[in-house]
Amino acid sequence: MPAPPAAHSFTVGALRVTALRDSVNVVPNDGSVFGKDVGSNAVAALLRGVGLRTDRISLSVDALLVRSDNPLF
Repeated sequence: MPAPPAAHSFTVGALRVTALRDSVNVVPNDGSVFGKDVGSNAVAALLRGVGLRTDRISLSVDALLVRSDNPLF
């Protein structure tokens, strides 16, 4: 499932941070990627507990751009 690239900026103390989203990869919750040791039912319970879909797992590919006025940073 492709997702468009995006950027979201925010401040952390004196730093300006921009999260750069490259893509999102969605995989089925079938135990082949996550939960190999515990099974897909345990992963589904965890996902359900935080209000997410239980049949798939979304994996974001992000990078952080950190800007500072401090030249030593």
